[in-house]
Parts: sequence; C-alpha cells; structure tokens
Amino acid sequence: MAIWIIEQAPPAGVVYLVLFIIALFIVYLIARVLSNSSVAKKQSEASVEMEKLKVIQKDMADRSLPFTRLSSEQVAALGAIDKDNEVLTTDIYAKRKEVEGRMQRLENYITQAKLDNMLVKIGHEEKKRR
Repeated sequence: MAIWIIEQAPPAGVVYLVLFIIALFIVYLIARVLSNSSVAKKQSEASVEMEKLKVIQKDMADRSLPFTRLSSEQVAALGAIDKDNEVLTTDIYAKRKEVEGRMQRLENYITQAKLDNMLVKIGHEEKKRR
C-alpha cells in the first residue's frame, strides 16, 4: 500500500502551492496578532488619557468651589475692581507711551540743535581757513 501512495504522489507544483498557501496563512496570522497588539496598546493609552482628563476635571471642580461660596454682591464687587484695574492699566500704558514719545521728541530736538550748531561752527572754520 505504501508503494501505491508513493507512485501516486502529487506533482511538485501542487506541493509547492500548498506550502505557499500555508506560509501565507501563517504570515496572515502573525500580521493579525501584531495589528491586534498595536490596537490594544492604543486603546490602553487612550484609556489612560481619559482617566487623566477625569482627574483633571475633578481637580478643577474642586478648585472652583470657593468661588461659588461668594455672594452675588461680593462677585459684583470683585468684577468692578477687575474693571477698574483694567482701566487703570490702560491709562498707565497710554501715559507711558506719551512720556516716551515726548522724551524721544525732546532728544531729537536737542540732537538737531547740536548738529545745527556743529554745522555753523564748521562753516565758520571753513571760512577762516580760506
């Protein structure tokens, strides 16, 4: 009977085709395992990020509690103070810019006067030398 199996063996091309199909199946399984592991890794990272966000949200909610304990009059007073500070800051900035501009203009006048005086002196010296 063993002789009959050997005599009727399939051609070599069919054996190679079967081996090729088995190899492709093994490669497919390896690729599937790798992709599943990368997806699982990404899902675990996403869940960690979600937990971080929940902790941050809880922390921010805990920090906002003292502000909710203020009365409406106190909140209004704080708002008025903030508005006054903004107006004062804007006025201070405008005055600083005005002072800087005026100082620059004064420095330019002085420089121009010095240069004019130097030109006059140079003109007198040139007349003396001729």
